[in-house]
Amino acid sequence: MKRVFSALLLCFMALKMPATQQIPDRLIANGKTYQIGSYTYIMEGYFETKGIPRPPWNSTALYRGYVAEMEISDGKLFCKRFFNYEYDENYKRHEKDLDILKDGKPVFCEWFSGKGIRLEEVREFPYRYMLEENSCVLDVKNGAAEIRLARHIPEKRFSIEDLDRRRGVEYDPQKDNLDSWMELQHTMLGDYKRFSHSTTLDIIKKVLGMESVKTRGIHQGQHRSIVSLYLPATRSSMAEQRSVKAGALDTQKYAGKAVEMEIKNPLTIDAEIVGIRELEKTESIHNMRDEGVLPRDYKEQDAFDAEAEKLYPIIGAESATPEGLNVELNAENREFKLKISNIKKGETAKPDYIKYVYFDGNGEFNIAEHFPAKNIKGHTFLLEAKFKPVRLNDGDFSKLENWEYPKKAYLAGKLIWDFDKENSKTLKFITDKSAPFSTDGMSDIEALETLAILAEEKAYETDSGRNKMEAISARVAGIDFKLHQKFAYLLSWAINFKIGKKHLYMYADKLADFCGKEVPFNREFIDSEDFNDEAKRKEASGKSYRILCDSYKHK
Repeated sequence: MKRVFSALLLCFMALKMPATQQIPDRLIANGKTYQIGSYTYIMEGYFETKGIPRPPWNSTALYRGYVAEMEISDGKLFCKRFFNYEYDENYKRHEKDLDILKDGKPVFCEWFSGKGIRLEEVREFPYRYMLEENSCVLDVKNGAAEIRLARHIPEKRFSIEDLDRRRGVEYDPQKDNLDSWMELQHTMLGDYKRFSHSTTLDIIKKVLGMESVKTRGIHQGQHRSIVSLYLPATRSSMAEQRSVKAGALDTQKYAGKAVEMEIKNPLTIDAEIVGIRELEKTESIHNMRDEGVLPRDYKEQDAFDAEAEKLYPIIGAESATPEGLNVELNAENREFKLKISNIKKGETAKPDYIKYVYFDGNGEFNIAEHFPAKNIKGHTFLLEAKFKPVRLNDGDFSKLENWEYPKKAYLAGKLIWDFDKENSKTLKFITDKSAPFSTDGMSDIEALETLAILAEEKAYETDSGRNKMEAISARVAGIDFKLHQKFAYLLSWAINFKIGKKHLYMYADKLADFCGKEVPFNREFIDSEDFNDEAKRKEASGKSYRILCDSYKHK
């Protein structure tokens, strides 16, 4: 019976526990700041015993409404302040003090007892992901508190996984050939063709000059021809994981084991495994010779990437296939982008290398991208150059209409695109200064992409934009959205289009037809006084969109 009761209690607690991970309380002690783990919230007893109202929650990550900042003084646990978070106009989070403590004085937590409460030292990203040499826990009895060492790793360069793998067998540097390999995961290109945080330009130059390099790690598995290689975190480096081609080798039998791999062309997209063996117990998966290279912050990373890329050949006209470069302006996903590739038009081959570029300013723009290979010949690439950041949506349609973006684009100094010679019907329609606006010759997809961009940029906020939206709406009236479901969201967006009623009727009717039933955005609502009430229009829009989303499941 007792087991049944315990199980029911656990189920009840699980139901109450919020789905979003909660922000932990803090403890300041020994000159360090810790997060208090184990889902322990010491000050809950303060609100319960004192009858003090709990602050309202303002985030799903902070249902209790506060963060308590604790400290240990003379062996006693105190709460020194309460705070929560508020966000500025740039969505940056800031601490906001809460006036809860009486007279602002620290409170002795005499009501609380707990043992083995996990502590995690607070550090700036990305340093917080590195392994601590010492792992500590908090013990409290009626407010008397001490921090206790739970685990100590004297060989701080070794990871827990490496120590566990050897199971008491000591590392023997005399039996380990340190000169034949390096911790390559800190250097290999990542999924986005970027380098790891933990490397240097000197290391990259050295590796690029080598035909193959040996590295070690844990073989986490193989999917088709791609092997996942993992290097666990140590005190001086973050955990790293890289994917590399298996080449002609069958590496499946090494899955889950610590291995040494020989990798050919490791810093290029041609990288592949040309040799593999399982490590002995006396060997380590960490190279004790190399000094740890601490990770950089994000500001340094961009500058570092720019310098590292210069070590590779630049993509230019000489990189194209015999048929030449394929340059095409696309209007898709509510934005304009140039797609530049050396893939023959009409082919669906997956490019070896994809890079995204953002145009900056107006006038002319030169795209100078480097290819992560020793030789570009025989490789395919795709450069997607976007004329505006994704989802910028600054609401200023005039920027787009007047095309305050580059009108000429170059690739490594060669002219590849000219605004004045572009034939895109969507671009011509949006930047047209004459009226009435013509949709002659537009395909259904072109018309829908045009409407999507106009809606994204809130063109209906300007006179010319509204005229263009009415013109494109007349063209869209003849389109069956069931054949173009990815654009159906525009039907619910239309409730906010500041265009004539006949067009709004059209969108409402198409929305009802797509959903197979009446929705709040309908002719009756358009004709009502509620339609002019922004709050009620927003409510009807939300309900209509939810019905629309639900209808997708049945298409």
